[in-house]
Amino acid sequence: IGARIWSVGDPAWLKENASGVKVLILDDNLFSSWGTVLELLAHLPQLQVLSLNGNKMVPPDAAISKIIDTSSNFQSLTELALKTTRVDFDQLDRLMYAIPTLKNLRIANNNITQISSKDFERKFDKWPKLELLDLSDNKIDDWNEVLHLAKFRDLQHLLLNGNLLREVFFNRVENFVDFPELKTLAVANNQIGSMHSIFEIKKLANIVDLKFQGNPLAVEHGVVAMRSILIAVIPGLTSVNGSEVRSRDKLES
Repeated sequence: IGARIWSVGDPAWLKENASGVKVLILDDNLFSSWGTVLELLAHLPQLQVLSLNGNKMVPPDAAISKIIDTSSNFQSLTELALKTTRVDFDQLDRLMYAIPTLKNLRIANNNITQISSKDFERKFDKWPKLELLDLSDNKIDDWNEVLHLAKFRDLQHLLLNGNLLREVFFNRVENFVDFPELKTLAVANNQIGSMHSIFEIKKLANIVDLKFQGNPLAVEHGVVAMRSILIAVIPGLTSVNGSEVRSRDKLES
């Protein structure tokens, strides 16, 4: 961490000494090229967890597609952390083919404002196994953008703390329900001010963990009262704002 590393180094050394590495933390270094990162992955075929937090990545160029198309060495990576890296969904679109087994993606604090594209429809099906997505501390202000993430049909944990969201709502079209597997929704410290959003969250059939503190609605009601309201409206909750919901809490709500 913070060792000012910017290149892969000696590939022969990596192959001999590090081919069995499963977890690699490279936070706060000088990596900027996705070509370098993919070259590194090619020499670490068993790598499952890669953290690049704090490295200032630049958008991948056309050469990345050739690297991705000719490689089969990225099949083990399941967790990728890219906090404070300047990464956005345009960059991620280019990388989805490289890491199809990804389960956990953390892209907090990247000044992300939108998830959709004006030019084309994103193909999120390239990450069919994604279970956790952390978009905390970005600048998303429109819940319609969040709804694009419903294409991740196996998503279980969605973290949106510290954005600029003013409301939450979900679509129901025939038998299609947004986020059918979602268990955790974190929307603390946004701009949500209406009870309507709470009743919308109730539509999530599997929701058990909700973080809601720091929103105008929560400030208006106070910590204790807001917690009781959430438990009463959404009886399936087992955790509210990081605190366990006990049987007594449900009786008192």
